Amino acid sequence: MKIVLVFFALLFSGPSAKAGQVDNLQTVHKFYSAFAAGDAETMAAQYADVEGPVFSDPIFIKLNVGDTRAMWKMLLSSPSKVTVNYQVEAVSDTQAIVHWQADYVLSKTNRPVRNLVTSYLTFEGGKIVRQKDQFDLCAWARMGFGALKGTLICHLPDQTVRKEALAGLKAFKTRQ
Repeated sequence: MKIVLVFFALLFSGPSAKAGQVDNLQTVHKFYSAFAAGDAETMAAQYADVEGPVFSDPIFIKLNVGDTRAMWKMLLSSPSKVTVNYQVEAVSDTQAIVHWQADYVLSKTNRPVRNLVTSYLTFEGGKIVRQKDQFDLCAWARMGFGALKGTLICHLPDQTVRKEALAGLKAFKTRQ
C-alpha cells in the first residue's frame, strides 16, 4: 500500500516532486494510519526530538515532544474505540495539511463525539517538528458534555477542559 501511495504522490505532484515531499507524505500516512490502528508508538516515532513546543490544539496548548507523545498514548489507551479517517490536502518538502475525523465515545461522559480536525504539520528530515490542530471547540464540547456544560466549556476553556486535560496528562505520565 505504501508504494501505491508514494506513486500517487509523485503522479499528482508531477515531475517536480521533491524527495522531502515524498518523505513527508510517507510520514503523514504512517502517522494517521497508526492513529486509525490505535498504535501510539508508531505515531510517537513520527515526531522529531526537538526542543520547545511541538503540538497545539484548542485543548492541549504548546506541548513539548515528550508530552505530545504521552498525549497520544493516553488518548489511545482510553477504553473507547476511536475510528479515524483522514485526507491529505497538501504536502510539500516542509509542510502538510491534513483533514481528519475521529469518532469515539468520550469516556468521561459516555457521549458520542465526531471531531473534525485540520492539522497543519511542519517537517524536518521527514519527521514532524510542529503540529497545530484546529477544530471547533464549542461543537466538540457540546457533543461531549451536552449543551449547557458544553457552552460553559466553550466560553471558559482555560478553567475547565484545558485544566482537566493537562492534569489527566500529568497523572497518566506519572503512572507510566
